Amino acid sequence: MQLKIQNNLIQYNTCSEFQKIVLSLISGLNIDQTELRNLKKEFMRLDKDKNGTLTKDELIEMTNNKLIESHEKIYAKIDWDDIIVECDKNSDGVIDFEEFIQACIDRKVLES
Repeated sequence: MQLKIQNNLIQYNTCSEFQKIVLSLISGLNIDQTELRNLKKEFMRLDKDKNGTLTKDELIEMTNNKLIESHEKIYAKIDWDDIIVECDKNSDGVIDFEEFIQACIDRKVLES
């Protein structure tokens, strides 16, 4: 699940503004309840200080997980500052749950 979330965050970073608006609208309308529960569970696990937001440090910690060490070369190049800026719609410097959902929803689900 973590690897999938990381990949989706990185892909979201490359979307155009129009694509992000469309993802925002569709994610609110078309997210599967099971996927929503899984994303919420993962968000809560990543949110170490339990304040309802993800900081750069919390996202970096996700990349330090043993599950994704095999992808270390790819993730060593992640610019988390850039990803936070792209995901952070209310410009508070962190990613809240709504922003997380918009960025992490499975693109295949949306396409279908």
